[in-house]
Amino acid sequence: MKNYLLRIKKLKKGFSILKNENFYPATSGTHYKVFLSDNYTIRFRDNDNEILNRESDFLKKLDYELIPKVLWMDKIDNFIAMVENRLPGKTINKVWKTITKEDQKNIIKQIIKFLQYLQSQGRDYIYSVNTGKEYNTPDFPVACRRVP
Repeated sequence: MKNYLLRIKKLKKGFSILKNENFYPATSGTHYKVFLSDNYTIRFRDNDNEILNRESDFLKKLDYELIPKVLWMDKIDNFIAMVENRLPGKTINKVWKTITKEDQKNIIKQIIKFLQYLQSQGRDYIYSVNTGKEYNTPDFPVACRRVP
């Protein structure tokens, strides 16, 4: 943990927007080591740097209000890191049962709107950040296929 805190300190010194942010470790997430502040997310990937490179490139191509914007991505202390703006809200799997039916409907509508945005991108394949490969939609389960 100490190594990550030292890296965050270096990032804060190099980026004025991070200077007054207080970062804390995320309690859940992916294979990344994730730190959150009120406004930003810092993700470190200490193994397989290419995954974070691919994810950064992929996110930069998308323009949608519910997709975080990549503000910086590079190496710090020979380890890859990415800084993104933090989207407001809470982790859905933690709050779903406690929110109103109306809020649940609103979230479902947002998800549908996002899926429509993805379909509007006009690609006949699904890109995997994990593998860096494009897969033809017939190779995926029916639930993942692009609907014409």
